[in-house]
Amino acid sequence: MPMVLRTIIRLLVALQDLSPSDDERDPPGNVPLPWSEDSTTGPVSPSPSLNMMTDPTELHDSDTRWLDPDISSQVRVITHQFTTHKSTRVHRLEYLDNQIPTCWPVQKIPTGYILDFSDSIWDESLAAANGRIDNLLKDVDIESWLGGSGRGDSRAQVTFEPEADPVECYRVRADCGGIYFCDLLDRKLINVVRYDLETDSRETLLEAQRETRRKDGSGDTGPLALFMKLLPYAHVVNGTSVESPIVKHKCLSKRTYFVPVDDTIRKVVIFHPGFVPHNHPLLPLSKFRNCSAISIASASTRMESKGQLFPALIG
Repeated sequence: MPMVLRTIIRLLVALQDLSPSDDERDPPGNVPLPWSEDSTTGPVSPSPSLNMMTDPTELHDSDTRWLDPDISSQVRVITHQFTTHKSTRVHRLEYLDNQIPTCWPVQKIPTGYILDFSDSIWDESLAAANGRIDNLLKDVDIESWLGGSGRGDSRAQVTFEPEADPVECYRVRADCGGIYFCDLLDRKLINVVRYDLETDSRETLLEAQRETRRKDGSGDTGPLALFMKLLPYAHVVNGTSVESPIVKHKCLSKRTYFVPVDDTIRKVVIFHPGFVPHNHPLLPLSKFRNCSAISIASASTRMESKGQLFPALIG
């Protein structure tokens, strides 16, 4: 083999040894999230830096399809490579101005949401929520989110605006409460993968409920009954009247609210750890409150909840 060819081969081998392995490379287009949120592995840093504005870009209109009327948002795409004590990553930050959606997407493009409640129009609402922004957001949300206040959890240093000083924030973790549904309902209608705010699976479910009503001869009670854990009539299965229990469908989607410790700073960052999608259809844009218990007619189940009724699906 000629001397020149052997030299070229040695150089190529040396360069290959210096290049990062597949495990060390960042996925294409991904940038590390400027904070960490992973409650399942390893210790949590007592005060991680959450400087999201190290390399801000211009805000532009978001393409997020919000289901609530008159809600819009703007996006800031993150281009700077942040380093944290963990490797959770996010592509962009989405800002909503004086608006609270009743439902949120878990974006396939990892996204953090920022809301500002500094305007005086929120004074009364926040007072009713005991001054806690996370309480206000959970109350408006049609999903049921379960979790604590974050006061006993580790705190994070959050930068909300470009070149602003970091703000100490509570870390309020929440788990999706899932849904309740009739045990006779076809599981294919329940087991869906929902990232965006699509309504196709919900409409399919509503049509299945209407068809069940027609077969049962009970008439169309409308979408409201579908989500009230209310079974006004027994089902008719193969010509036989059957009572069906209500069962819970668990969801693995999670959410974290970063809320300033100083309650005069009325801002929040919302983040979905691991960006795990919901595994059930989107619920109607309504929520029942102040219900201590619901009796289910023609069924053997009685459900109780603290302060609010969990939405449910029936067949």
